Amino acid sequence: MFRTSTSDQHPITSLVSHRGVAYWTLVEVTMQVPWFLVQIMHPGDDRDVEHEPKKSFIVPEERVLDLVRLQNVPRLWIESISIISPGYMNGSAGWQMNPLAAIWTASEPDEPSHEATLYELDDGRRYVQSAFGTALKSLVQPVLVADFRPRRAAA
Repeated sequence: MFRTSTSDQHPITSLVSHRGVAYWTLVEVTMQVPWFLVQIMHPGDDRDVEHEPKKSFIVPEERVLDLVRLQNVPRLWIESISIISPGYMNGSAGWQMNPLAAIWTASEPDEPSHEATLYELDDGRRYVQSAFGTALKSLVQPVLVADFRPRRAAA
């Protein structure tokens, strides 16, 4: 989640915003969980795709999977997805952003009714989100949930 304050609302909000929409100069990240930067293209019917602006969203995992389902909508596609991972997950002292290749789920070995989530980066590294702190090598039967790797053309 993000926390904001009215003092951080950008002055342009009152000039260009629609009712219920605001522009912010600052938001605070209140949860140390992965977030996703999703860029979506949705070109107009008679416009040049190369010059269409991308829409970018920062969303939690459950929303990124909703956006993946939109790939079946005609003339709408996900341009890119990056994971924004907290330091405990990426092994550093802070947040990092990396292109995401896929999302997997796997059964927890000691609690098979619970699932952990694996995030596969485009460089092959994998991060695990486990309520029980389970290591990658201990997870059972990974299942591919979403694949963001570019499709290869048939030869």
